[in-house]
Amino acid sequence: MNARFLAVVLLCAWVVMPLPAGAETIALPDGRVFENATVASQSGTRVVIRHEGGLVSIEKEKLPDNLKAQYPTFEDRPAVVRAEAAKPVRRAPTVAASADRGPVRDSSAAPAEFAMEQDRTQALSVGTSLAESYFRSRHATPGGRVNVTVRMDSAEAVTGWPDRWRVRGSAVLYHYRDELMNPEISQLRERLGRDKTLSAKEIRRRIEAASYLRSETLQFEAYVSKLHGTPEIDVSIR
Repeated sequence: MNARFLAVVLLCAWVVMPLPAGAETIALPDGRVFENATVASQSGTRVVIRHEGGLVSIEKEKLPDNLKAQYPTFEDRPAVVRAEAAKPVRRAPTVAASADRGPVRDSSAAPAEFAMEQDRTQALSVGTSLAESYFRSRHATPGGRVNVTVRMDSAEAVTGWPDRWRVRGSAVLYHYRDELMNPEISQLRERLGRDKTLSAKEIRRRIEAASYLRSETLQFEAYVSKLHGTPEIDVSIR
């Protein structure tokens, strides 16, 4: 069954999803401000910012100075590629047969291939974040909470659809009773807190064990689009 993860659903997911530690206000020089924001991922020339309104992809050159220093553009590999592409080509521009080395490709295609690989990496990263939000929102239940771990297996550009990728992966959903809605969990935390022999880590482990209900693994296929704007995802369960 197809389920379109539109902006309204994405916003709802972010309302119920806890914000990551270290979130801050990110103000861009162009006037845009993102509250409770962190940098979720980066490619050579862009970063994906996770904020209270969702996800947004920003060019690194548009970041404030402090973030530019933390997330510099990848200049080394593209520079080499451009230098190689500028060299005179002494062979046919199309794929040619070589008796000793097999097919030889025109090196001018290298920059485009590098850009494609950057977008593929970003599609996997953004797709993972969007899929986690999607499954967390889709499978939320009253009195419960869901932790989601997504693993992406592949990403393929969709022919004829610029900035659109088909990704495949799996999502593991861990279902727990919500402590706020289950007084017995809160009471257990109070009892454990009075035991001075227990570390904070051990208390968390016991609370998790007492709250745990079940887990399930879902295989899915999704279309990730608008990587360079406000990303969206369409998810289908396989």
